[in-house]
Amino acid sequence: MGAWYYCADSENGDHIGAPSEAALFMLIDDLNDTDNTFVVIQPDDDGPAWFTSVAVQDEGGYELYPPTNVTVSSSGARPVRT
Repeated sequence: MGAWYYCADSENGDHIGAPSEAALFMLIDDLNDTDNTFVVIQPDDDGPAWFTSVAVQDEGGYELYPPTNVTVSSSGARPVRT
């Protein structure tokens, strides 16, 4: 069963409970390759059964974990499931 309440945490300490789509895009847009390299999204409970993360790649772009069939463009376009 899925969680009813999710949160998003970034490496630099930002925490958003029940993030909107716009808030998730803001957290991802704020990522950089020095001190804020990833965002984790997971159910907001103790010992969550799953998580997903978005990380900045050294060569540019983003890496999703676990890997998915989603293409993310650095041009500001929305993610698209392929």
